[in-house]
Amino acid sequence: MPRKPLHLLALALLSGALAACGSDQTTMYEPGVYKGKQDAAASEEAAERRSGELRSRAERGFTDR
Repeated sequence: MPRKPLHLLALALLSGALAACGSDQTTMYEPGVYKGKQDAAASEEAAERRSGELRSRAERGFTDR
């Protein structure tokens, strides 16, 4: 039975080490803000162009029901 306390100790040490090293490397951003390179497909104009097509697809799908 001496293995069980050693496993718990190892688990506690590993958890503490992972929690300590991960917090400094995490970058928090505001939600909904794109931080990558400029993407033409992610622009508002591209979204507006796609919205008409998506709306017509949805209308065709709902007419079957």
